[in-house]
Amino acid sequence: MGRVEKQLSEYEQLRIEALDHNLWISTPLGKFLDSVKTKKRELISKLTPKTSADFVYRPREWVIRVPGSCALDRLKKNGLQTVVWAEDEDQAMDVAVEKNEWEILDFPVRWIACFPKRPR
Repeated sequence: MGRVEKQLSEYEQLRIEALDHNLWISTPLGKFLDSVKTKKRELISKLTPKTSADFVYRPREWVIRVPGSCALDRLKKNGLQTVVWAEDEDQAMDVAVEKNEWEILDFPVRWIACFPKRPR
């Protein structure tokens, strides 16, 4: 493979990744996660103390539940759930998006929820 062909294939891969990202952001779940990140950043910037050493985040288990209709049309009456390890809700949602293991729940889930598995 020549140098020009290799550069072209890398460029095509970057274009495909950019298209994937744009497609993800256009979905309802992608829009929701993007808005949550924006709102959390604004809130943290208002509430953050002068020294960041006051906060110590430790990884913990987070449960993420989403309505089944976000994933598949045949799961409209059920929900999906996964458990991830993360330091905060934002990171937990990012990890959950990449995860391929989701449980199908026996009960309906009306909205996206992220909460600690074992509250402190």
